Amino acid sequence: MNKKMIILSLAVVILGAAIVIGSTALPPESQDPINSIKSHEWARDRALDSLKIKVPSNWSTQDTTPEGLIGSSIKTYISGDLIVTVSHNLNPTAAFSVTVQNSENTWSLWVNQDGTTQPQ
Repeated sequence: MNKKMIILSLAVVILGAAIVIGSTALPPESQDPINSIKSHEWARDRALDSLKIKVPSNWSTQDTTPEGLIGSSIKTYISGDLIVTVSHNLNPTAAFSVTVQNSENTWSLWVNQDGTTQPQ
């Protein structure tokens, strides 16, 4: 192979790699909110909104993921008598499991990636 063919082949490979990388990158949340990576806080707030509970502005946050648990993350948020536990299995398309407790009630729901909720 001559030098020109090697350079042309290399350029094609680099261009192909750039196209693949660009097509698999996740867009920012502001551009495509359904396909963006959501946070535990996002799921907490969607759950509270769906239950018609005012979202407090001040939270005490704890990572309550058991030591040695792989592939999941659990966070607990506390504000006054309100305790919200959010669990997610770190799959960006999976629903969040959310438990909301106050002095009177306990609710368990799924928060889907599109923001909808359903009882567990």
